[in-house]
Amino acid sequence: MKQICVFLAVFFLALFFMISAGQGNELKAGAACVDITPSGTVYLAGWTPYRVSKGIETPLKVNIIALESVDARGKQTDTAFILAFDLISIRVGLMAPLRQALAKECPELNLDKFLFCGTHTHCAPLVSDQQMTKTEGIMHPTEYVAEIVPKVVAGVKRAWSTRQKASFSFGLGEAVVARTRVTRYTDGTSKMYGKTNQDNFDSPESPEDHEVGCMFFWDTKGKPIAMLINVACPSQGNERYSNCLLSSDYWGRVREKVAEKYGDSVVVAGLCGAAGDMSPHQMIHIAARARMDKLRGFIPTQEAARRITQAIDYVYPLAFSDRKDDVMLLHRHAVITVPKRVPTKAEYDEAVSSLAKLKVKASTAGNGFRRVISRYENLKTTPVPTFKTPINVLRIGDTVLCTNQFELYSAYGLRIKARSRAVQTFVVQLTNGSANFDVTKPNGLSAEEQWGSAGTYLPTKRGTEGGSYGGLVQTNLVGPSGGDVLVDETLKIVNELW
Repeated sequence: MKQICVFLAVFFLALFFMISAGQGNELKAGAACVDITPSGTVYLAGWTPYRVSKGIETPLKVNIIALESVDARGKQTDTAFILAFDLISIRVGLMAPLRQALAKECPELNLDKFLFCGTHTHCAPLVSDQQMTKTEGIMHPTEYVAEIVPKVVAGVKRAWSTRQKASFSFGLGEAVVARTRVTRYTDGTSKMYGKTNQDNFDSPESPEDHEVGCMFFWDTKGKPIAMLINVACPSQGNERYSNCLLSSDYWGRVREKVAEKYGDSVVVAGLCGAAGDMSPHQMIHIAARARMDKLRGFIPTQEAARRITQAIDYVYPLAFSDRKDDVMLLHRHAVITVPKRVPTKAEYDEAVSSLAKLKVKASTAGNGFRRVISRYENLKTTPVPTFKTPINVLRIGDTVLCTNQFELYSAYGLRIKARSRAVQTFVVQLTNGSANFDVTKPNGLSAEEQWGSAGTYLPTKRGTEGGSYGGLVQTNLVGPSGGDVLVDETLKIVNELW
């Protein structure tokens, strides 16, 4: 009798720890794809200011994956909502009204469990004001946001309401898509898209990450519900070739190829890895790459899509054979504080001088200089400025996905992957915008806060020393010391889940 009691005690203790750790739980998954192509002409974000759309090359989408973990008693233990937008970034101009609408329409859902991610296409509408006045015949950013928010909310509801018992698997492929876009010269300086075919060329400034991280969610019959594909490269291959056509860039081409092979019901969430210093543009052997594209009859986005789908095709059968339905789902949200980058006196003087030389004083071209001047002068009252930024860490089985709001230089992503205890780590940038806003007051931010609400560069020390575009103080709020804190705080949460 005593032995039986001991056995039962050990059994129920083990069961308790298994349930509390998330093991023995049932995974449920639902998915939806929503068209967010604007109904009219819009201003395009990225590349050069004030471009106006002239048509549609490929439709813009938001791809949604909803996940729920339920324990043996049928009680929900955690959730995750992953939304991959064909947009340049997720700024407060979209985040605030979207969170407001979700809070109203889906009060049972925890907004801290949402990942709003931008693919960084440069051929999609602006979603923040950026000092624009309304122009007849062109949708203002606020009008576009008002148009898509109800669609996105409906998509979240559909993904959540159609969730079903699911299995999970993952895998690692490779595809050369990202290229370091910063050229380093022998004198120690750097330049974004700087020429490499000259005597003072030294090397690409940053390490490249060619991994294609894949997650798969399957129904009980082994049919794919959704794929999550992580590539450390912004989808901006089309910016030079689109002729101002709206485009989902290479992700639209990837979705087309996946639909052809695996069925058009599969939702593909394309997520951008740490790639603030990357682009799909060839920097060395430019003529050779152009020749190959011409021989294939491809444009660059088609070639990127071919490489990514090749990686998916390699991983898919292996992942299919390794499906697991007893999967741990643990999701943590945190708002961390990182040091802001402090402008030097020399950077301040240069900003003052550059602003004075502008012919049109009210031009948006001077905004970066104005921000540097303001930040430097604010040091009198706040000598150690800090910035609050949201991060999410999502463990699914032996994988972990961790997010940040920045255009994060690639080295930081590689550090996180290398030091993570997970079997496979997914790093996702341009996610969730700023922590510094109240959803009840979407217009209550200063100009600097609105600018910093997403997508500012976070360069490495090497990047700031070189002085290329992303390393300049006027293009970022947070510098290398803040990047170090971001990596350490992310890993602290990641490794606590193991």
